[in-house]
Amino acid sequence: MTTVIDFIKKLRPNIKDKTLKNYVSSYNVCFKYFKDSDYLTKPKDVIKFYKERYPKITTRKTNLHAQALLSRAYNHLGSEKIFLKEAKKIEESLKKEKEKLLVEAINLPHDPPDHIKYIESPNKVISNFDLVKQLFSEQEQLVNKFYNDKKKTFTIKELKEISKLAIMALNASSFFEADLYKAQNPPRRLEYRFLKFHEGRLLKKNNNPDTNYLHKPNKKINIYKFIFNKYKAKAFSSHGVQKLTINSKLYKILKMYLRTHNKLFIENGLLFPQNMYNTNEQKLYDDSQWSKKIKSYFTISQNDIRKAFITKTYSQPTLPPTIVLKALASKMGHSLNTALSEYRKTPKQI
Repeated sequence: MTTVIDFIKKLRPNIKDKTLKNYVSSYNVCFKYFKDSDYLTKPKDVIKFYKERYPKITTRKTNLHAQALLSRAYNHLGSEKIFLKEAKKIEESLKKEKEKLLVEAINLPHDPPDHIKYIESPNKVISNFDLVKQLFSEQEQLVNKFYNDKKKTFTIKELKEISKLAIMALNASSFFEADLYKAQNPPRRLEYRFLKFHEGRLLKKNNNPDTNYLHKPNKKINIYKFIFNKYKAKAFSSHGVQKLTINSKLYKILKMYLRTHNKLFIENGLLFPQNMYNTNEQKLYDDSQWSKKIKSYFTISQNDIRKAFITKTYSQPTLPPTIVLKALASKMGHSLNTALSEYRKTPKQI
């Protein structure tokens, strides 16, 4: 018997597991509510149901796209058009709202007048900026107590502390840069879990599109770069493959990590795999596992780290030209609109 999963995979053979799970959930919710799979022939009723069930329009948009795909799978092409049309309305509404926020944020004076209050206290977010710096500095001091370049052997406990410092540095090194607007390595999402190390020329045939690289182009020159082939699909469609030079603090720590861990990497292996310190198979962290690791190190989530960095950056007395803001957003793997509307805490008039 052909299942709804089979229908979806037939139309989207490369669909991600998380997206597939969401689409199946969307189908099950409607099937349970309308008590029949024929609900797909009644798109207007489904849209009405969604407006009541999902006040958040981004959630509604995702479910509408799911129903459009399901309609095509079950050959209800008229319903597919109606679902897509409704989803497009929401997308246009979101676009207008982001453009409005962009204009307001850029034109906003540094010190808002008394009649402007904050949706969420910016002091809480700014304190997260200081928290990230403090926790990172504490870890750096801990490692510096036992590490030196002449030392050749390290205990497993010491190696784990160096690994922790390296992962923290991936997220926090730019918190220490003098000009946050021009930060070289601001915090990204979860794409560092795909990192592999490559020294020398990275030929096209060796450049795996499902892998991100810590790349040392020349063995004799101490320059490291990140090559991001794999990150959020929507952002990748705008920015493509990204190559970022590494700042001095991060360079120093990653060099330490490579020196102490090079014998633990399997050939062409991940830089930060699961099971590095035991005999089990080295595996990639999934999104949830990597997120939990980051939170265990900083006590706040990856999103909160990104939010803290952006909010602190945009609280500087003078905003630079838009081209600088766009460059920073690109390095973080998102758009300027996203930075202003989803991460930066903007004020609201009341």
